[in-house]
Amino acid sequence: HWKNIEREFLIKKGIDVDVDEVLKEIQHMTIPAAMEYFIGRFGFEGTVETLTDEFNALMAHHYQTDVEIKPGAKAYLDRLRAKGVKMCIASATSTPLVNIALEHMDVTDYFDFVLSCVDVNSSKDKPVVFLEAARRLGATPEETGVFEDSLVASTTAKKAGFDVVGIYDKYSAEAAKYLEKAGIAITDKERAEIQVAEYD
Repeated sequence: HWKNIEREFLIKKGIDVDVDEVLKEIQHMTIPAAMEYFIGRFGFEGTVETLTDEFNALMAHHYQTDVEIKPGAKAYLDRLRAKGVKMCIASATSTPLVNIALEHMDVTDYFDFVLSCVDVNSSKDKPVVFLEAARRLGATPEETGVFEDSLVASTTAKKAGFDVVGIYDKYSAEAAKYLEKAGIAITDKERAEIQVAEYD
């Protein structure tokens, strides 16, 4: 959804350059940082705050209507909860938007809290958000599992000492082979399904 929403936003703004190239430039940025980049590169009218609000409104619409939980994910969450495992969300997306998506998928109650990169003023090319999430869970990185679909975020977490599982996603399919080369386990690429038994 991320890439599609970013593409939709740029097209609505009349950007006719190579959108894929632009998306590569902003792929590790927080939303406010991406909006600042757009202002500098394309001269968009408005401020970082107003453009962020506009982008968030577009995301909120899609998160309320389009987002679907990955196959097998809810069964896995059920098993973790039954074992008393504490869980949280550490996302590059802002907390209000994450909450919209969680509510839409009916999984809010599984998680102790939501932590956004915006909250810690750091993107996932640095381990700040992962370390803070572990701290709030009362765990060390070595005691904490991270599930990620981003190559950069996965390698960041792995280097910081976390046990990482790569989640296959069709929007970041190219990352799968690099995740595997980095020694990061990855879910079933054919069905993109979280296999419960594999990660107990």
